[in-house]
Amino acid sequence: MATIAQDNFDRADGPVGANWIQASGTGVVTGSEYGGGTFNVDNACFWTASVWPSNHWSQVSLGSVTGDSGPVVRCKDIPQQYYEVYFSSTWHIGVVSTGGTFDTASTDSGKNTGDTLLLECSGGVGDVHFKLYRNSNLILNCVDTTAGGLTGGSPGVYIFTNGGVRLDNWIGGDFTSASAAISSSYFTITGIQSITGIQSIKFS
Repeated sequence: MATIAQDNFDRADGPVGANWIQASGTGVVTGSEYGGGTFNVDNACFWTASVWPSNHWSQVSLGSVTGDSGPVVRCKDIPQQYYEVYFSSTWHIGVVSTGGTFDTASTDSGKNTGDTLLLECSGGVGDVHFKLYRNSNLILNCVDTTAGGLTGGSPGVYIFTNGGVRLDNWIGGDFTSASAAISSSYFTITGIQSITGIQSIKFS
């Protein structure tokens, strides 16, 4: 996994900023955290300052335990659609889209201020795979097999309603292998048929 972008929201109160696009509601910065500016809707936004592959992940920390809030993946504004993490007795992954029906529950009922939620998403329509982690512990591993599965989009965050619900320390990335990226970007070895008598090789 590789980090592509991150935002700690440590700036003056106001609009969430030019690096974000609203999918729904109004995202704002308040008290150096992400907050929702519109009541009774998903205040969802996604990071637009980077190019995202369809397979990506989104991580964020809970600044409060009231209301629903968390990471989103495959988020778009036109048409408005995304997968979100929400809490209803236990943690769920659900889809927000016209005609979307996917919703799967975990058995994890823990929810605390400061918890970190990580949502991973990969695959195509009819075979969209998810892994949801809370504080680095895998709590849900599931697949969206519906015809309404989402592709493309970007990672981001959402908050339902306002009323003091907060998120902080967002990170988004993809599944690029760090070792593979280094081997292909920094060195190439060709024309070697055999090597003997070498105990170790170190690249730097």
